[in-house]
Amino acid sequence: MNVLATLGAPQKQIKIADDALSGPHGYSLTQLAELADKAHVKYTLIHREPGQPIPVPSVINWNVHHYAAITAVDGARYIIN
Repeated sequence: MNVLATLGAPQKQIKIADDALSGPHGYSLTQLAELADKAHVKYTLIHREPGQPIPVPSVINWNVHHYAAITAVDGARYIIN
């Protein structure tokens, strides 16, 4: 699922994300930043310390080159796409 579509972004931004294909090793942070720039999506790279609140919406890095989108929060649960 396209996180931009989930967040109600304009169709032009959604198409840029839909057309982006990652390779077998996923995206680097640099490539992810370039894609966000191309789609005119504002972003800030952060390092969150344990216990700090998680920004919503956000893209999280699970592991090297593997990401997920946090699109909402419901009480103590985060909605991940």
